[in-house]
Amino acid sequence: MAMLAFVALASHADPMALNEVPSLEKVQELALASDPYRQGSQAREQSLRQESNAADTWDNPVLTTSIQNVPVDSFSASQEAMTQFKVGVQQSLPRGESKVIAAKRFDVAADKEFVLRALRNARVIRQTSIAWYDGFFAQRRLSLLTQKIEKMQQVIAAKEASFASASEDDSQQSVLDLSIQLVAVEEELAQVEQRRASAYARLHEWLNIPFTSYPKWPEQNTNMLVSQASEWLNRTENIDVTGLIAKHPHVKALSVDETLAQQDLAFATEQSKPKWTVEASYGYRHHDDMGHDRADFLSIGVRVDLPSLTPTRHRAQAKSAAYKLSAAAIDRRLEIKRLSAEFAKVRNQLVFAVKRHHLIRQRMLSTTEALAQTALRGFEQDTADIADVLLAGIAAIDAKLKLNEINAEMATYFQHGQFYLLPDSYSAVSQVARTSQLSRQHSSPSNGQLAHRADVKE
Repeated sequence: MAMLAFVALASHADPMALNEVPSLEKVQELALASDPYRQGSQAREQSLRQESNAADTWDNPVLTTSIQNVPVDSFSASQEAMTQFKVGVQQSLPRGESKVIAAKRFDVAADKEFVLRALRNARVIRQTSIAWYDGFFAQRRLSLLTQKIEKMQQVIAAKEASFASASEDDSQQSVLDLSIQLVAVEEELAQVEQRRASAYARLHEWLNIPFTSYPKWPEQNTNMLVSQASEWLNRTENIDVTGLIAKHPHVKALSVDETLAQQDLAFATEQSKPKWTVEASYGYRHHDDMGHDRADFLSIGVRVDLPSLTPTRHRAQAKSAAYKLSAAAIDRRLEIKRLSAEFAKVRNQLVFAVKRHHLIRQRMLSTTEALAQTALRGFEQDTADIADVLLAGIAAIDAKLKLNEINAEMATYFQHGQFYLLPDSYSAVSQVARTSQLSRQHSSPSNGQLAHRADVKE
């Protein structure tokens, strides 16, 4: 279904271009559907499966043929009784359980590809979601900055008119100050446009869908993002972070590496066992010069190497494999600690972002809006001029800009938090996402489920 949606979107507009970025859920689906990593990972997995089948087989038998003991004076096959035509076959037997262990190792390496695909899906979801939110909030900031520039231009015009008519004791210095501030806001507008273009470029890397030069992001209620983040914070307040991090695909991949190291240790241990070779040969002898038949020869033998005679090498190989196993186990534990610390950091950042959001929204934004209403009433009652009304409007826009900035940070922290607790995303956070999507008549899966289902469908 995701691939059909990808094709439909790619052929939606004429000439093959879209003037609006798809919704966040659709972007996630398209990014997973168009990611070529899965095909490459599946190919590597199948390759390792075939390597496993090949490893669990005996070595090829060896066929030997020779003519032995030929007299060099006549090169006659009947002159000497020792002359014979010999055909033999040799078969080497596996050294202990080395073949079985080698096959298991390839199977474990193949299983790791499934884990790596889950990790890749989670990273794609995180990167595309962050890029989508960066563009979305950059577009909102552009709109607010455009409104601010318009009001500042109106304030400058009003003050210039007041200064020219000398109806008020206004100084030219205030006009110059406002002009400098206007240039700074216009420069910020250019920076935000660059930020939006960067977000679009990052989305284009994953989607490969042609857009118009300046695609628009669809509107979305940011209160939904705040409620999702708050609900997620409540669900992750008293949880076993270490236990959940241990289920993360990145840690599971390291667990697979630890299993591979165990297989390497078992394989190195098997190298101390003898390797047997069974051989058999048949020697055909020609009749003698008198025409009498000679008896043919049948030979059967066994060869064995003796690794016990060189114990130093095998002990060193086993110790090396043991050290690698210990290092792999330590790497996994260190990664759990690192991811747990990063999760704690991101969660704290999200906690303060939510607090700042409520602070700005409930106090600063409401206060500036009340100030704007007061200035407007004063203007209507001739107790304030138009510049005061416009400046109050600019203060309200500044509060909205601050709130937009906090919301952008909150979205980034939320995506990182979901990435670190993927198992929690599958169970807890997905409930919030499904509720919000039903309210918009969408049935798209949540971030964690998208990463999970895209790999399960394989």
